[in-house]
Amino acid sequence: MSAVKGSDDGFKKDSSTSILELIKANYKSGISVALVSLPLSTALAIASGATPMHGIRTGIYGSAMGGLFGGSAYNILGPAGALVNNLSTLVSEHGIDIIPMVALGAGIISFGVYLLQLQQYCTLIPVSVLEGFSLGVAITIGTGQFNFALGLNLAKQPAFYMNIVNTFKHIGESQASEVVPFIVLYLMLMSLMRYFPGKPWIIFIALVGMIYGYLTVNFIPDIKPLILRDKYPTMVDPKLFDFTWMENKNKIPWSHILIGSAEVAFVAVLETLISARIADNMTGTRFE
Repeated sequence: MSAVKGSDDGFKKDSSTSILELIKANYKSGISVALVSLPLSTALAIASGATPMHGIRTGIYGSAMGGLFGGSAYNILGPAGALVNNLSTLVSEHGIDIIPMVALGAGIISFGVYLLQLQQYCTLIPVSVLEGFSLGVAITIGTGQFNFALGLNLAKQPAFYMNIVNTFKHIGESQASEVVPFIVLYLMLMSLMRYFPGKPWIIFIALVGMIYGYLTVNFIPDIKPLILRDKYPTMVDPKLFDFTWMENKNKIPWSHILIGSAEVAFVAVLETLISARIADNMTGTRFE
């Protein structure tokens, strides 16, 4: 999925530009994007019902493949939140093993869209619809994190509004060890973005969070919040390759995989066009 990044002089090149010159012009941006992508990939994977390593692996392979086979002067490849609602629904209904199969199916369908030039019809969608789509995604992701922020261990409900209602029913059970760092770090991030815009402050917030987690684990266990290592112990011994899903590929109906693939492909094409339009607004260009 495309994520927007500002223009980079490193892309203003002619045919004589060497690979080494491109690396020199873009390595700082690459490091910044990678450091932003790491916590963001992890967070979106968890929000989708997957594990942090699923997000990290996707951040590695998706970006690498995109860089090798194509790219854009004003967009980068990285985690995008538009698919969170679709993926979390698929995971809740069929388990995590459906995601790799849906990813493969969505890739094939998206390639078919390219071959048939069907993306041109997406450009007929009103801008207000695209903006509403983006706003809906943001609300879904944000409200979906309430339970984590409040320290509530509640079962996921089948409908979006039911999750919100269920959260507020149990809001009195909130844990101070989770709520306090959430509020402090959230206000810190919002303040930095407002008064010192244009910087990847999410990297700084992630670093502060790691330091806070380390201090509470080793020195102040009474106020220790739930950390990723507690919930996902396999992160201590991460694996960049995982094909265990193939053992269960025949247990999931192909009709569900096909429908999920079509949904993901549609959102992927739409999100890519949205990102391209945003890049146009930032740079004064016109995307193809």
